[in-house]
Amino acid sequence: MFAETATETEPASDSALREQAHGLAQALLAFSPQADALPTRMNLQRLAIPQDLLDALPDNATRERVIRLYVRRWRGSDPPAEALATAPGRWVLLPVAALELRLCALALARRPGVLRSCVARQPRNELAALLGPVLVPLKELSLQAASRPIDSAFANAGAGFWVQVGYLDAVAAGAWRHPSLQRMVRATLPPLRWPRGPWHSLKKARPFAEALVTVVALVEGEASC
Repeated sequence: MFAETATETEPASDSALREQAHGLAQALLAFSPQADALPTRMNLQRLAIPQDLLDALPDNATRERVIRLYVRRWRGSDPPAEALATAPGRWVLLPVAALELRLCALALARRPGVLRSCVARQPRNELAALLGPVLVPLKELSLQAASRPIDSAFANAGAGFWVQVGYLDAVAAGAWRHPSLQRMVRATLPPLRWPRGPWHSLKKARPFAEALVTVVALVEGEASC
């Protein structure tokens, strides 16, 4: 009887392994064009390419090849497929707007008090434009959570600020353990002028893993990360 039960479960197990392998292969295939497009998405000043070198190149095609070489050296080696299987790993493969949406939602899910604070019209409109329908359940979460409103200096910060906070949350949690993934995300985010305020208040947040599950469920409709 035991042998029959084991035999019956083997096909399902094999199917799950094949599905997992297929998903990892698809992630690797999706990573290549994102890595190739990095020169068009990032601030090339990060590369510190000598201007004399660029000026001496004979044509635009050669210039583009040199820039891509510098980008590849700056980015580092390709990540393993497993690094792209997590939710933050999948986010690297997304368009910039979709990535920013998730990072912003992550920061707010960790700090429900932000949306309970008195947010000025402009940042409120920025959050609505970036988060879209995700903003409503995040507001509901803020009403349910037992946390104090955040300092007004941060409550009136724009959506771009919370994108950056979400990025820093993910880095601190080790969400992108492979250096190339973290660099790719950072390279696509715009520079930010940080508002003044008591930074210690930002550290009073929900656990990262808990907030990540919330964001994945809200944005991607999935229960796993």
